[in-house]
Amino acid sequence: MLSDWISKGNTIKNTWVGARRVPGPGRLVCWLEMEACLYQKFKAIRLLGRTVNRKWFTQIGKKIFKEEYPKQVACVSDSAENENAMKIVFACTFSDGWFRRFKGRLKLSWRQRTNIAQKLLEEKKQKVILFLQYVRCNSIP
Repeated sequence: MLSDWISKGNTIKNTWVGARRVPGPGRLVCWLEMEACLYQKFKAIRLLGRTVNRKWFTQIGKKIFKEEYPKQVACVSDSAENENAMKIVFACTFSDGWFRRFKGRLKLSWRQRTNIAQKLLEEKKQKVILFLQYVRCNSIP
């Protein structure tokens, strides 16, 4: 066991403090060009001040995926009875896991937009004074 630790000395030194296992190389990015193009479009939309939601990433991602990787897009019939009903199947599933890793790789944060501005302390001063007067009057026996 000691010789194993000595042979893996550099890897052990490079791990985080308190880690129980050595971090691996991580998951490889399969569709790097699509993600780079999607990120560029996201930045352009944000500069215009428009809101972007999860559905936008999926829709635009599928369009870019069709352009970048046409061989990995297939048309499959939806049912055996109706041959006219075709369904497009992508090699990239655009799942929640993919989206979470995509945000992590590009350091995107998902914040909720609010229209509520904080009130200044001066606006609340009168209410605080009334509350303190109420507490003083009711705390004396």
